Amino acid sequence: MQTRSAHEGQTPLHVSAENNKTQAIKAVADSLISERLVHMLKITDNDGNTPLQLAKYRGRQAAAELLQYYQTKALIDVAIQQTDATGTNIRLLHEYLSCLKVGYFPRLNQ
Repeated sequence: MQTRSAHEGQTPLHVSAENNKTQAIKAVADSLISERLVHMLKITDNDGNTPLQLAKYRGRQAAAELLQYYQTKALIDVAIQQTDATGTNIRLLHEYLSCLKVGYFPRLNQ
């Protein structure tokens, strides 16, 4: 019988989220361009959890807020870049910016 590793299928963001390592999350997120960060934040582990979902499930509030911040910021950055490039993504940009109006963008102590 083969046993499964506790971190099977997890990225560094998953491990950092699970262990509430906000400095590690910042280091990874700050080193990536927005498009790559969006991709990294969508990767699921073998249990089907993204880093943000894992942080929320494990009750890692600081990690969850930081991941939410980076996810929202990266999505807005990507939408702006796509709008600048094509001029046709105004609706998508408006959708992401509307997240700010409903308090989806967390307030972080910096």
